[in-house]
Amino acid sequence: MKTSELAANSILLVDDNLSILDVVATTLQALLGVSVRCFDSPSAALQELHDHSCAYRMVISDFDMPGMNGAELLRAIGCIHPELPTILFSGSTEEEIVASRLPAGCHYLSKAGGFSQLIEAVRGMAVAA
Repeated sequence: MKTSELAANSILLVDDNLSILDVVATTLQALLGVSVRCFDSPSAALQELHDHSCAYRMVISDFDMPGMNGAELLRAIGCIHPELPTILFSGSTEEEIVASRLPAGCHYLSKAGGFSQLIEAVRGMAVAA
């Protein structure tokens, strides 16, 4: 998929850390030309997706957030939009992630792996979508 085709895709990005939100959104926008909408609350992101589901082609979420963790958020999204690609991009340990029961089809990437893994995953998932 060309960068111009990726630009037509909007990504819903969820992380309670505003600095991380800014860095990830800026990186995705600069390197892939995608539109990114940021939310620091899982419940606000879920409401946005409910209200504007056609606007998004992918969801990227952190794991450790107050009120609802990323796995719970992505499971809720999967019940509403099972076709929507999801990535859990987290600094949590793999043991925590496995124990959280990620929804089927969700990709897990460690923040420790850096942005290059995230960029490649977004590219690959956008091509498959």
